[in-house]
Amino acid sequence: SQDLVERVPRLVEMMDEPFADPSVLPTSLLAELASEQVKTVLGGDGADELFAGYDPFKALAAARWYERLVPRFVSQHLVGPLVRCLPDSDRNMSLPFKLNRFLRGLHVARPDRIGIWMGAFSPQQLTELLPDFQGVGKHPFGSADKEADLDDVALALDFFQESYLVNDILVKVDRASMMHSLEVRTPFLDTRLVDYVNSLPSHFKYRRGTSKRLLKDAVLETGLLPERIVRRRKKGFGIPVARWMRVELHDYFRAQLLEELPTSLGMIDSRAIQKMWDEHTERKANRYKELWALFMMIQWARNVYEKPVRQSPANQQSAEHTAILSQSRSGSLSVVSDGKNRKAA
Repeated sequence: SQDLVERVPRLVEMMDEPFADPSVLPTSLLAELASEQVKTVLGGDGADELFAGYDPFKALAAARWYERLVPRFVSQHLVGPLVRCLPDSDRNMSLPFKLNRFLRGLHVARPDRIGIWMGAFSPQQLTELLPDFQGVGKHPFGSADKEADLDDVALALDFFQESYLVNDILVKVDRASMMHSLEVRTPFLDTRLVDYVNSLPSHFKYRRGTSKRLLKDAVLETGLLPERIVRRRKKGFGIPVARWMRVELHDYFRAQLLEELPTSLGMIDSRAIQKMWDEHTERKANRYKELWALFMMIQWARNVYEKPVRQSPANQQSAEHTAILSQSRSGSLSVVSDGKNRKAA
């Protein structure tokens, strides 16, 4: 837990934008460890997004059957309250956490379902957090055209490739590795492979509860990996944020989340943050995902808007020796610095 406290300031500065995926911490630790031995590594990013490897794919069929068999009124007024009564757990992706996420994404358009399951906040929570921006949580992730043309698995793959992969996974790995001068190569994202896999029917990737079907068959038939590796249970790259907020780092997170908000975040209603914090720490609900997103937003705002501007020696020297750009008679660009004329291509 102390690794988080010590490294968050540098992580926030390194990300250079509000970034709400806590796995950036173990990713940076792993990159630091690897950089002590090598300069370039291979990463598996893209495989889950191409071959339907994430847990939400398993929930798609369940969602279809649930909608057919359980009326919305029963879901909202009976099943929902019963699920919310389940004892909460600090474990990553616990059953109560997954069931609550499952229910909140049921009654939305199909292209939006995965986004609601994966996102930090529900539309209702966004409305409470941003009362002056009514309807901010109602903008869809997908479109009616996609809903008509694609099956559930294809719609989910579309979301993961166009949003989650490019705006989360690749950003996280690139910056966490560059933080330690480590190069990461992603062979699964070779454009020829991506085009080929995306041209295949969905059942090649996910069918009857089996994810990554084609990839698993390929590595088994060629002997690249033993069956015990291919068939083992999927393990995420998470850290115990839910427990840290309640136990080891309770006071730290409370101070960061509930003290005065940065003035640049004045549009956020602090009462909504207090409500989520109370629900989480009193074990009424697991709100670690929402609270972590707010925590990182607050850290980012303080770093950008309230931190004194630091000028490195290189910047100071640059300011002292200002380069003057001018066009020479021959048409080539001339750079004038410290009284010396140098040609630039």
